[in-house]
Amino acid sequence: MYTNQSAEELEEMQCTSEDMLKAQNSIWMKINFAFTYIIIFATFVMSVVAAKILKLRNVFSNGTRFLLLITLLNANVNQAVLLEIRVSFNWKTD
Repeated sequence: MYTNQSAEELEEMQCTSEDMLKAQNSIWMKINFAFTYIIIFATFVMSVVAAKILKLRNVFSNGTRFLLLITLLNANVNQAVLLEIRVSFNWKTD
């Protein structure tokens, strides 16, 4: 899209309201992000622990163990995507 505005004029423009900007930069949003980061990294650590337990203790059948490992993989991929989204959001708001 072409515009007649200079780069300085475009930088001054905001695509959100002041209230939304305040909400996104509030202390509660920062607490939310910190809590989410803790949960994401706890998922990674606990998944490694769970995978080791599944490998060492042969309580489940092979099919059940395979499904549990795939579920752990899915949880880690999901958390990795969420982490990437959160990190990219933090880069944009800083």
